[in-house]
Amino acid sequence: MNEIPSAGEAGKEVLEGALRQLRKRIDDVDLQILRGLNARAVLVSEVYALKRSHRVQRLDRDRTDEILERLVRENTGPLTASDVRDLYSSMLTYFLQRFTPGAER
Repeated sequence: MNEIPSAGEAGKEVLEGALRQLRKRIDDVDLQILRGLNARAVLVSEVYALKRSHRVQRLDRDRTDEILERLVRENTGPLTASDVRDLYSSMLTYFLQRFTPGAER
């Protein structure tokens, strides 16, 4: 097994400090994502309630395609277009299933 040689205690402290800073930034981004998802959930609920009151089908494939294409266009990386489509397709499916009448919340 190839092991990376130790950089000594000073190197270990530098590594741990850098990892702590990066992980804190990741935690901050995770909170932003969570807040955005919760805000999206509120809006999706409102859209679905409006559609239900007007007896309009909840799933609009044209709108779904529009969302995905807009996000792919706006993407600046490092995620690829395929990554964006995969992540958002899963999220859109989740919201559609989660906010189906009778779904547990």
